[in-house]
Amino acid sequence: MTQRDETRLRALIPSAGAGEGQSLKSLVDGAKIVSSQEIPNNTVTMNSRVRLKDLESGHELEVDLLFPHNMNENNDALSILSSQGIALFGLSEGETVQWTDPNGSARRLKVLSVLWQPEAEGLFQF
Repeated sequence: MTQRDETRLRALIPSAGAGEGQSLKSLVDGAKIVSSQEIPNNTVTMNSRVRLKDLESGHELEVDLLFPHNMNENNDALSILSSQGIALFGLSEGETVQWTDPNGSARRLKVLSVLWQPEAEGLFQF
């Protein structure tokens, strides 16, 4: 996790719901912190766009991992304050995540690629 993401995520913990707040705190507390220049380009950071594959259905989708204040009507966005966003953050290409959709369905998804990452573009203040 980048130093910048750590600072911004810690600031969100008090505004998160009880379950997500604890999950986010655990994520941040357990993370290895590196500079933005050191984060691998294939790692999901904040504001990344990621291609995922549902391992049950084979369906592929793209999502943006965003801060709550950057969320809009974009259905392709996940908030970092959602259990899905927390689960996705920090994964690398090839890794698998399991989460429960808001409708209660369990899904297993594989990170196929990090399509866009601010740090890979040299946007260290994004």
